[in-house]
Amino acid sequence: RIAVTINLLLIELKNEFEKKYGVENYFLIPSSGSAKKINESAKLIALSKQAVLNSADRFNSYFQVDAKINWGLVLPEFHVGGLGVLARAYLAGGKVFVSEWKIKEIFSWLQKHQIHFLSLVPTQVYDLVNHQISATSHIKKIFVGGAFLDPILKEKAIQLGWPLVETYGMTETASMIAVKNYDE
Repeated sequence: RIAVTINLLLIELKNEFEKKYGVENYFLIPSSGSAKKINESAKLIALSKQAVLNSADRFNSYFQVDAKINWGLVLPEFHVGGLGVLARAYLAGGKVFVSEWKIKEIFSWLQKHQIHFLSLVPTQVYDLVNHQISATSHIKKIFVGGAFLDPILKEKAIQLGWPLVETYGMTETASMIAVKNYDE
């Protein structure tokens, strides 16, 4: 019930923003930290398309992303993490393969599409570890953000071969602010 109310509120905020500012040159992204509790306000962040592309360009440069990188997208496209994947692949000329998060099918999906880069949240890493799913041979980086990654969970994922990169970002900046790469 709360989720439906929040979604309706976000749609109303989006419509009001678009009436006042138009739909060109902006993405409206819900803040991942908003409205998780009763009486908290829902927040939409207006990100300029140029800011999202600038962030993606810096990311691609730092991680040496090119057109040969296949991205897997299992995060919502309306979340800054999913939007970032699309922007990075777009600028690099790479492919994006989209799927719902289905843990029992994830290994074969990653293998079938030869996914190199994947962005996840810690609960998805937990699923991989809990189901004892080892990394595929094509995976180069798993970017984990959105919440705290438990050190024990992180170690178990690394033991299963997942090349984790912990990320910290802010919806408001359209960007990752910091990364911790475990394979360097």
